Amino acid sequence: MNPTLTTQHLSSESAQRVLEDAPDCVKAALMQKAGELDCSIEQVVEMAGSFAVPKATLLS
Repeated sequence: MNPTLTTQHLSSESAQRVLEDAPDCVKAALMQKAGELDCSIEQVVEMAGSFAVPKATLLS
């Protein structure tokens, strides 16, 4: 049985918690990428996190 997903996007608070715990080099890279893409840091953290989840997990 597949769980029902209700949260579609990372909240600002969750993104800030990720950034607080991340090493300085990761924070810098995420902030740089947000500038390059002209999008919010929350969106960049969410995109980065999506690469860490195996596709099979999302499809099962």
